Amino acid sequence: MSGKRIMSGEYSSDMWDAINSAKTMEDLRDTLYLICCRLQELEGRFVKYSETELSETKQDLENVYGVLDRSEKRLKRITDKFEEANRSAACWKKTAGMFKAELVVTEDLLAERDKLLGQIPACPVHGGQCVSHAIEWVKARLREESQCEYVCR
Repeated sequence: MSGKRIMSGEYSSDMWDAINSAKTMEDLRDTLYLICCRLQELEGRFVKYSETELSETKQDLENVYGVLDRSEKRLKRITDKFEEANRSAACWKKTAGMFKAELVVTEDLLAERDKLLGQIPACPVHGGQCVSHAIEWVKARLREESQCEYVCR
């Protein structure tokens, strides 16, 4: 019986033969019993098939939930990295703004230095932009001025 399909022509032919050849109530009762047994077997196979399919579906759902859980965790890591990158970008933007402000101050200082260097006689060795010559020249002028004030008092 296990190789035959329930209710297929080859498996149900004996039921039809029993139905068609029944002469008495007892024959019909035996035929009905045979049919009920086959229906019960069919029901058992359906239940077994349904349980197997249900188990497979449950496993598929667990797999899907697992994938969703891993995807959610990965999305969280990506979101965290994105937020960290945004904070880092904001920090770099703020730092760049501070550097720009310092650059403006530095450029102003350099302009003042160049203006001062333009007022001081050029270094005989290095030319007009020699800072060490300018420092010595200013110190010498300050000493001369302090001596003059001391003498003039």
